[in-house]
Amino acid sequence: MPRALATTCYPVPMAFVFGYGSLVDGHEEQIACRLEGYRRRFTVAMDNSVDLPGYKYFVDPGTGERPSVFVAFLNLEPEPDGVVNGVAFPVDDAALAALDRRERNYVRCDVSAMLREDLGSRAYAFVGRDDAKARFARAQRDGLAVVSRDYYEHVRESFGRRGPAALREFDRSTDAPSCPTIPLTRVELA
Repeated sequence: MPRALATTCYPVPMAFVFGYGSLVDGHEEQIACRLEGYRRRFTVAMDNSVDLPGYKYFVDPGTGERPSVFVAFLNLEPEPDGVVNGVAFPVDDAALAALDRRERNYVRCDVSAMLREDLGSRAYAFVGRDDAKARFARAQRDGLAVVSRDYYEHVRESFGRRGPAALREFDRSTDAPSCPTIPLTRVELA
């Protein structure tokens, strides 16, 4: 007589997303992970003078004016001996589609084989698009690249909430911004 199959089933998410910057916060289920072969650097930028529907821009909190700068964000850059800490969180098709829209300076890449932890499902990370990296390089060359202080502090605080060791690991695996970090207020576009 065949054995009875187990009646308890555990849902397996379709996939995971590896968050290494602003995506570290805001997810109920998180698994601490490490991605091998990369280092975090500020190498992706948006043009703050361009309005993109459903996106954002930044203003000076003191004057309310919109500076003509390029705002830089964290990216994963190849580094043979590098290891980046972060979190993996489960996503379904709808969540992946929403992240694809949100992360318009990035492309979703399969990093399953580069995670130290076996999540049992495919894992993705958002890595800077070539045009977003080229924007940063031009802005850096022209002295127009900046990092939002709120963004930088938010990411560091997110790792700090995971504990002092997580923050130290973040600092070790992240290059300091190569451009000024300035106060900026984010404004969402409809």
